[in-house]
Formats: sequence, structure tokens, C-alpha cells
Amino acid sequence: MQTLASRRGQYRSEWGAVERLFQRPWWRRVWTVQELIVSKAVVFRCGRSTLDGDTMRMAIYAIWMCHRASGVFRYDAQWNRNRIVERREHAHTADPSLTALLAYLGDHFSTDPRDRLYSLLGLVRDPDLIDSSSYDITAPALYTKFVKSFIAKYQCLDIICFVTTFHGSGGSVGPLPSWVPDWSVPATPLVAPLMVSQGARQCIGNLRPFWAKRLSAEYFASDGGDMRISFLRDDQELTCHGVLLGTIDGLSSVANWMAPRTDENRKTDALVQATPPSASGPHSAIDITKAIMRCLVLNRQDHYFSHIAPEEEYYNGLRSLVDEATTPGSKTHTHFTSWFLANRTFQISGLSLASIFAQASSTRQPSAHNFLGRSERYTFASRFHDTVIKMARRLVVTENGLLAMVPRRAKQGDVIGILYGCSVPVVLRRAAGTAAGTAAGTEQYMLIGECYLDGYMNGEALHVSRPPSFEETVFKLV
Repeated sequence: MQTLASRRGQYRSEWGAVERLFQRPWWRRVWTVQELIVSKAVVFRCGRSTLDGDTMRMAIYAIWMCHRASGVFRYDAQWNRNRIVERREHAHTADPSLTALLAYLGDHFSTDPRDRLYSLLGLVRDPDLIDSSSYDITAPALYTKFVKSFIAKYQCLDIICFVTTFHGSGGSVGPLPSWVPDWSVPATPLVAPLMVSQGARQCIGNLRPFWAKRLSAEYFASDGGDMRISFLRDDQELTCHGVLLGTIDGLSSVANWMAPRTDENRKTDALVQATPPSASGPHSAIDITKAIMRCLVLNRQDHYFSHIAPEEEYYNGLRSLVDEATTPGSKTHTHFTSWFLANRTFQISGLSLASIFAQASSTRQPSAHNFLGRSERYTFASRFHDTVIKMARRLVVTENGLLAMVPRRAKQGDVIGILYGCSVPVVLRRAAGTAAGTAAGTEQYMLIGECYLDGYMNGEALHVSRPPSFEETVFKLV
């Protein structure tokens, strides 16, 4: 197998040819997904050479066996299509939701941005969210209508969290309300790209494999709150009821692997220290370390968000990585070392990250590889990589001492809230011209994305015993 898999051995030219084939734009044209998957007989033709669809599928699986997730050979688009085919062939598996499939094919493109939705309607379980493939409607109106239809059908706000990933200037649609995902923006595909992909309402779901179907945990931050929303100003404003939990005060640094790094995102990614600590939040070094551990893995053991993180194992896993990062010599987990060194002075409850970890344990921990007798994907190191590298989340502390993981573009002064009808907390930014302290119910916010808030992911913020500082309010999203 090693001989076959080597990119520099006797099969070097063959691997080069396969790579050039897989880099062709056809694999990421979104209309070709439906053409490939619903066809009864598939034949690939390249020049004078042909290959039937079943053989291509077996070849892609063989490539996976050779390279797994090494990153030295890119075959994401091909592998993702294989998984969609397998799901459709499985008798007990429903078609994915339109939202899940849009995210899973986030790196696919179309000349007309409306086709990002229209091209997938024959592959999903909820095509009724789009009335018809009409080109009389503009792309911004279509994307907004899709969100409204989703909310009306499922009585759920989870879809708006996809602005976490699908936002910005990379799209071809033009201005949209901050709560409407721009599906024309290219995004790296992940099986479970967001926490709402495993939300308690189950109206989105994800494309995890058959062996990962069993789950023992779901996010349900708004448990106990009934969705109350309205659309105003020609669907430019979404008014939601919810609870304001706190304001982001300190933000950890985004280490330098997050390319490309312009002067602007260098400024955005820089460490921002919190103001002097409040009386809230965890205070013992061990409690803070365990809260940090839960944040860095979104309190989940797997990247499908199916199971709660094993606290003691992952606590020891974190301590092991810190020990490696602070010990001279070669580093196995270079991403964690970069993150720790960039954030060792980050202040939580008046203590630096370095001093928190030092106080939590003065003894050397076992290797991070030795905690579990199963796949490396279940270690703390792997889950850290999922959250901080793949999902680009950053650790923050609020002015009332709470710890959270937020989208990379969050800033000091953004607020964290729970919207009734949404499975997870969200990060919101006051719109231009809206100052802090404006009368409740009149403030306008822009949605930044979903958020993990430690201790408040399963309805705790809506219970009678919630902290008095948590204010029920009306959020006007624009």
C-alpha cells in the first residue's frame, strides 16, 4: 500500500494524471451533481478514455484507502459525491435537507447564483421550500425567500446560523440582510459544518456516514422558549424575541495558519484583552481549564457533534498538549503549540492562560495519543483541530466572565444572545447608528454567526434560576 500511495515512487506520473483530472472544474459545477447522482448509468469520458460510474466510485474509495485525510492529495469533491450516492442507495436513509446539502457542497459553483439552490432540488427531502425554478426572481429575493420558507415550515431559526460560513464579499449576489446566508460564497465543505447541523430540532441534519448515526447529545440552547418572529421593511428586517446573555470583552488571537492574512484581518485576528474581571464565571484554575477544554471542542467528542466530550480524558489531553507546547524540543501538535504561544497571555478571571494551565496541574501528563484505544479522530487534539482550524472558531470571554467559542470575525463589543427558536446561541453586532443602551426592542443588530457558550447550550439560560443579568429582549436583525 505504501508503494502504491507514494507520490514520488514508481506511480508518480499516474498520480499526477489523476490529480489533474480531479482538478477539472466539472467536479465543482453544481449542476453536475444531480446529473451524476440521478442518472441510471454513468460513463466518464476524458479524451478517448472512458470509465463507468461504479468503477470510478471504487477508484475514489481506493484513493481514500491510500491517502485518507493526509491532505497531500485533494479529492474532496469526488469523495463527497460518493457519500451522497451511498446515502441515496441506502434504503433506510432519507434524502438530506436542502440546507445541509448546500453547505456540504459549499465549494461548488454555478454561473447563475440562483442555481446553487435550483440544481439540488431533485436530491433533497424538502424541495417544497422553493416553489419552482423560476428565473423571474432575483438571487437576493430567492435567498431571502428560502430562509422565510424554512422558518415557516419548521418553526425554527437554525438556518440563519449559516451566515457564520456563507457571508462576505466572495459571493456574486450583492447585499443581503445579515441573517440571510449568501450561498454563492465559496466555503470549505464539512460533513457537519455548524453546531446547528446537530441541533435538537433536527430540521437540517448533516451527511454523516451510516456508522455514525447513533447519537447521545444535541444542542438545544433555546429549550423552553417559543419562537416569536416577524419580517418587516420588505423582508429586510427579522425581529426575534430572546435573551441577551453578555457582551464579548476579550478575544483570543487567531494564530498565523489562517491565511490569507491582510493588514485588516491581522488587526481583527489580534489578541484583545478583557477589562478587569467580574465576579462571575469559573475561578479555580481547574474549573477554568475544564471550561476552556469544553469550549475548544464545543463539548463534543466527535466532529459530527453526536456525543458529549469525555471530561477527564479531554482535560488530560489538553494538559498534555500544553505540556508539549511549553517543553523544549520537537512538536507533534504544531497547530496547538502555535495557538497556545499566541494566547499564553490571554486573560481569564484576571489570570493569564499560561498561569491558569500551570496552576491546574503541576505534573506531566501522559501523551495525548494514549488516552483512547480507538481512532485518533476522537482525541482532544483532533477535536481541537476540527474547532479551531477547520471551523475557524476563537475563544472569548464576556464582560460577565462567561467563556465562549465564536466565529473568527467576532469583535469586542459584540453581544451573545439566545433567539427563541434557535438551537444554539448567536453572536450579534449592533448596527451602525445603534449605540449600547438604546431602549430595549429598538436596537438593530447584524448577525455574525452561531456561538458555543459554556454552560448555556441546553436551555439553562431560559430556566427560572437563570442569572438576573440575562435580559429577555427583542432583537431586530437587519
